[in-house]
Amino acid sequence: MNRTALLLVLIAACFALANAADLTPSPTPMPEQAPTLSRYDVALVKLDQPYKVTLPNGQTVEYTRAYLVRFFGVFAKKNGVALRLQIGDRRIDQISEFWGGVYFLVYGKKNLRRLAGGDIRYAYPEETTPHLLARHFQPRLYNLTHPVPLDEALARQSR
Repeated sequence: MNRTALLLVLIAACFALANAADLTPSPTPMPEQAPTLSRYDVALVKLDQPYKVTLPNGQTVEYTRAYLVRFFGVFAKKNGVALRLQIGDRRIDQISEFWGGVYFLVYGKKNLRRLAGGDIRYAYPEETTPHLLARHFQPRLYNLTHPVPLDEALARQSR
């Protein structure tokens, strides 16, 4: 057998091995971790820009402060989609991520009081029944007198 034929046999064998390797089953994906809440805190923050809301009666309310609620824990996305949160019967619509978990803003002390005592639940978009994450949300403020900038409150280490 000449060198050219031997080289062709070796190349064909390499292709056969490469194709056989593609047929091996892929590793089993890791199960996704259910969300966990280790703690939460609430801070009064000043907003960079006023937040305006039009009430059902047509009245416009403008907020220059808000309550930052930080949930510390694991809040993994499922299939690339974030979970939905609710406290009591109120759905939390705008959730963002930070270094320790997720956070959201509550506009007005009255709205924060409405959340107090409600169970914290989560669900993914394809789920119809929310799962219990924690009982009896009790918003305790770490800063009652002077609002702090939002970025400072987000960076703050929790006690």
